[in-house]
Amino acid sequence: LPLEKVEAIADGRIFSGEQALALGLVDKLGNLEDTIELAAKMAGIKGKPHVVYARKRRPSIFDYFIDEVVQRLRQKAQDIHPHLNYIWYR
Repeated sequence: LPLEKVEAIADGRIFSGEQALALGLVDKLGNLEDTIELAAKMAGIKGKPHVVYARKRRPSIFDYFIDEVVQRLRQKAQDIHPHLNYIWYR
């Protein structure tokens, strides 16, 4: 993508798949199965690829504690140093 085209559209907006396709940001639309099939083809995998998903770890009480501490610290930081948010809508 030429830099001029990127600069013309890179302003914080979120595009739908169809909009991204029309703007040339993606090559084509598809779903997860299409993506797996294309990745397998590009990798030279013959037959049906075996997809391995990471196991979700069950959160511990320590994880909940850390999340709470982080949220409180984040809130304190925002109270001390407010910031500007850029919100774009149509």
